[in-house]
Amino acid sequence: MVLWLVNFILSLTILAVLFALMFKFFPDAKIKWRHVWIGALVTALLFEIGKFSLGLYFGKANPGTGYGAAGSVILILLWVSYSSMIVFYGAEFTRAYADMYSGKVPPTEIAKTEPAGKPN
Repeated sequence: MVLWLVNFILSLTILAVLFALMFKFFPDAKIKWRHVWIGALVTALLFEIGKFSLGLYFGKANPGTGYGAAGSVILILLWVSYSSMIVFYGAEFTRAYADMYSGKVPPTEIAKTEPAGKPN
C-alpha cells in the first residue's frame, strides 16, 4: 500500500510538472503560473484516474480479443484517444479557470489576433 501511494504521488507530481510546462509554454497566451498549476494538477489527477481505470478495463474485459491479431493496435488506439481527450480537457479547463479568475487571458506579442475565417 505504501509503495502504491508513493508511486501515485510521484507519478502525479511528474505528470503535473509536464502538463504545467505544456500549458504554460505551448499556447500563444500570457497565462499566470497559479492558473497553470491548478489546471496541470486537475489534468494529472484525471490522467492517473484514467490510467488506473483503463488498466482495470483492459485487464478484465479484454476489448482487443474480438479483433484477433489487430487487438493490440485497438488497445493502443483506445489509450491514445483517451489520453488526447484528457490533455485537451485539461487545457480547456486551464483556460476557463484563468478566464474566470483573471478575466480574459491576453495573447502574446506573436499571437495571431484576427478572427477565424477572415481572409488575409
